[in-house]
Amino acid sequence: MSFAGPPASTLPYELYQGTVSGGAWGSQFQSGTTYPVVQLNLLNLTPVTGSLTVYAQMTLPQIAAAPGNYQDIYTSGMTTVTLNTGLLAPPTSCGTGVAANFPFTVSAVVSKQCNVSYANNVSFGPQSAMQSNLASNNTIGIACTNGTLYTVGLTPSNGNTGGTGALKGTGANTDQVPYQLRQAAGTSGAVWGNTAQNMPSSTGNGSTQQFPVYVTIPSTNYTPDDYADTVTITVTY
Repeated sequence: MSFAGPPASTLPYELYQGTVSGGAWGSQFQSGTTYPVVQLNLLNLTPVTGSLTVYAQMTLPQIAAAPGNYQDIYTSGMTTVTLNTGLLAPPTSCGTGVAANFPFTVSAVVSKQCNVSYANNVSFGPQSAMQSNLASNNTIGIACTNGTLYTVGLTPSNGNTGGTGALKGTGANTDQVPYQLRQAAGTSGAVWGNTAQNMPSSTGNGSTQQFPVYVTIPSTNYTPDDYADTVTITVTY
């Protein structure tokens, strides 16, 4: 069974009588399936009421599901209650006469969602002084629901939306090493910031999509030290 949702998108699922190990909810009119049987004692001639819980579970990972509303409608002709009686002992089957129908709808909502799957650090390693135009790179991974348009912004700890940051030293060292975040390699690569004009966009497919991050440093003419900075990733969808 499956929910019908946005065009060309479905959500497979099964209905169960209890836990998944108990088997799917079937029908006596469909061979090889199981269905609940309820025995009622009507000797006191008073009405008997009760309920049965229907359990549902997705049968497959739904990574390719598009955001939207999904539903599967069970009409009267698709649901039946059959009834059989015995005078001195319970009957051996529920019979085939349809006593009632109970139409219902199974529904689900898939919301737009994006997650940062991973963010690998960018390292320049040990460098000697008086160098220029250093470059390094690594990758980040973004996973968004299928068909979801999103953008990825990068902001250094100084809040610069143009992707220009500063590596800070340790202890009393006040030197700061300027760097530039980029979408492409080299000192002429497009800058990567956090505005509509300088950040990449993509459309999710339910799986992790990889983005290379390039960083350039104009000069290493600073006090010897370990320098670092923290960059914030902002995914907008």
